Amino acid sequence: MVGRGTSAKKLNALLLCCLSETASLLEMHQERLLKAETDVVHLLRTGQSQRVLLWVERVIKERNIVDVLFMVLRIIRILIENIPKIKTRKCCPVELREAVASLVYAAPRCGECPGLLRLANLLISKFMKHCFDCSSEANQKMVQMLSTAQSSWMTRLEIMKEIADVNAIALNLNRISLSELD
Repeated sequence: MVGRGTSAKKLNALLLCCLSETASLLEMHQERLLKAETDVVHLLRTGQSQRVLLWVERVIKERNIVDVLFMVLRIIRILIENIPKIKTRKCCPVELREAVASLVYAAPRCGECPGLLRLANLLISKFMKHCFDCSSEANQKMVQMLSTAQSSWMTRLEIMKEIADVNAIALNLNRISLSELD
């Protein structure tokens, strides 16, 4: 627990560990995003409209997780700068509420970061007993990006068009039926 059993040095070490883990996870997801986009380009070039829509959904999910991980990195840096406030306050400082709530919300959804989960649990034990709801106070853009809901067909079409345009691929939308998009 921060304040009683955890020193500022231990908290700083945990934050630095989370920074490193999150940066590594970000790099892995950037590689996955590049692979998914490359697969979409291949499928577009070979005219496989049904399969391309599945891969476009994967591109959207990877883009979202990459954006979330960038947000998490910023939050960790903010927390590092505010270790003295975190150590000395019993309630979460107002200026850190969104950052703490967002990190607590994102940690279990980012999956492969055990340090991030430890940090989230530590912040929960320190601040969440003082009645604030992380899902309502978390960054709503982050909450939306971490949603498990499938993207709308318009979003998938927009991303498919964007990838086709960037790669100078003529996209024939007449070959795609609306039933393929659901």
